[in-house]
Amino acid sequence: GREQRELYLRLGEAEFLRKKQQEAWRCMLRDKLGYARRVGNRFLAAFLWYYSYYDEPPYREWWLTIKRCVFPWAIFSVAIVLMLRKAHDRQFTSAVFIYFLHLFPYVLISYGDRYAAPLIGIKCILILHGMAVLKSVSERYQLDAWSLRGLRA
Repeated sequence: GREQRELYLRLGEAEFLRKKQQEAWRCMLRDKLGYARRVGNRFLAAFLWYYSYYDEPPYREWWLTIKRCVFPWAIFSVAIVLMLRKAHDRQFTSAVFIYFLHLFPYVLISYGDRYAAPLIGIKCILILHGMAVLKSVSERYQLDAWSLRGLRA
């Protein structure tokens, strides 16, 4: 908080960042397993499990449940498209690249849900593409929502 701000003002930006970088490297090298565990937790928070960094009031628990159900759709859509589609168009490939490239540094260093806000459009592209692939697969095998008779043919 305040001590960090005072140190920043006293050292200047370049020296402050150099000092923090050295401190971060020492911390990572001292506790490699702890660092790997934190990276894993940040990966889950960035892609699979919505984690609220703010205390949600108990009456909004239902909203947190909805967020947690919807949050992983983008990564699930990427997995669906990669498994079911042989050729990928440039738009999808670009969206996946931007999605992972944007979140990668935050997964390594520090992740908060606000860092994913610029990706809302990219997530929509990924989810819609995944839905389109599921639709084309269901049409190809003549599946409908209530039967699996298309799989027996």
